[in-house]
Amino acid sequence: MASGTVNRLRRARKRHSLPAIFLSSFLAGGVLLSSAPAGAEDSSQQELSDIFARSQQYYSQSRPEQALELLEQALQIIWNRVPLNIGQAHILASPPLAAGQYQPRREARLRPQEPLALYMQPQGFKVRRQEGMFLYSLSTDFKLSDAWGRVVREQKDFSSFSGSEFSFPSRLPIVIIYNFSGLSPGNYRLETTLRDLYGQQKAVWATSFSIQP
Repeated sequence: MASGTVNRLRRARKRHSLPAIFLSSFLAGGVLLSSAPAGAEDSSQQELSDIFARSQQYYSQSRPEQALELLEQALQIIWNRVPLNIGQAHILASPPLAAGQYQPRREARLRPQEPLALYMQPQGFKVRRQEGMFLYSLSTDFKLSDAWGRVVREQKDFSSFSGSEFSFPSRLPIVIIYNFSGLSPGNYRLETTLRDLYGQQKAVWATSFSIQP
């Protein structure tokens, strides 16, 4: 049986004084919002336009802190239109030091009994607001297949976690440690399914690795 742990890394948020960079990327938000109902899309588009205009005004007045606060509001509006996706995912060479500070493995070859550390930074999961806090709730399943496609291990609700933060969790790093004891040497395919319990969505990330003799 596989066992594992999940860690949510604490991270320090950096403030930038160049909201124009945010602005240029957010202006593509019309594509993200196009799947919304017509009324909701028009309302969101107008709200984004107002936010961008006010942010530019603050920035021209040398008030970058206020401009950045508005752009963070825009991020939340666009986030609500983004479908759940894994974002970033890597097999790690060693446990990460902090959010975004990790070293991917060059080759996905493991020694017998060596744990597999998976780093994910998902996007688009539903975030609830409650008493000034941002809440989220995610869960993972996995399926492990051998080189012939035969399922050798799988588990639903392998890891589940919820959290609340004062800041919007747009950079939520997750580390999952898989301990596949007793596997024979050979090639394997691991599918990790991330499920958003609030938004009732799921996303799958698959990777191949090998166990050395």
